[in-house]
Amino acid sequence: MQDEELAETTPIVIDFNVSDRVRSIKRLVQLLAQIADLPPGTSLEMDLRKCQYLGPDAAAVLAAVIHDARSSGVMTRILSPLGPPELCAFFHRSGLAELAGVHDSLHVESNEATRPVLAITQVRRASFNDADPVIELVAKHGSLDPEAEEYLRICINEVVQNVQDHAKSPVGALMTARFMTKANEVRVAIVDRGLGMCSTLRNRYPDTTPENVMQRVLEGRYSARSRENNMGLGLSNLAAIIKRLEGELFMLSENSMAELRKGDERSFSMVSPGFHGTGVFFTITVGA
Repeated sequence: MQDEELAETTPIVIDFNVSDRVRSIKRLVQLLAQIADLPPGTSLEMDLRKCQYLGPDAAAVLAAVIHDARSSGVMTRILSPLGPPELCAFFHRSGLAELAGVHDSLHVESNEATRPVLAITQVRRASFNDADPVIELVAKHGSLDPEAEEYLRICINEVVQNVQDHAKSPVGALMTARFMTKANEVRVAIVDRGLGMCSTLRNRYPDTTPENVMQRVLEGRYSARSRENNMGLGLSNLAAIIKRLEGELFMLSENSMAELRKGDERSFSMVSPGFHGTGVFFTITVGA
């Protein structure tokens, strides 16, 4: 305790609502950027007490950052949100409360307590079953034809496999999902803290830049080829199935961002400071 008190503390105050909109996640990422270079033995305090909303995308980002900081020897303290009850419930059900060392479920008694949430899962070694919880959540609230279900499963597995093969993330991949009642959609987030897309692809394609990397990834056939059967089609295939399922896709890696909206509208932008790692966030429409 004495060492913890003497350690230099970096405060991170998240006093705004972190929705699953690109602008909101971008703001969160910029705020968290200062954590990446904290040396071992220092202390981090993440204050969520004034936050009123966290979406699953934000939950995955926070979990990845917290795991990464702790794996680097940074002492991390999390101050839990104080309300509203829906946020407190999600904080527990998502697994963030467990990361914070909070086991009191007093605030979980609300309508939010029964809303389907897949607790954050840390995947260090990819397997064929990684996509099962997401597929089951989608099936619970809608239906996919067998071909679409299998295609979605393959794409999710490829995203997780990419983390293992390319990213060298010290915390693996952090994955979570949540059924959003009002939007009639399942929102999925997969985040790592490894090498980003640009850093990885530049080893094989020296002309890769933060400005063109997202376009290349979505075009497909660009692969770091860490394995012989890597074809560089994982994210381009994911974009195709998300479009078919009337969803949306948002990707963030280092300083690069890409957003695919319904109707195949695409936009590419930059973020500075960037994100140490990669986040893949997408929705699947499951209801009318």
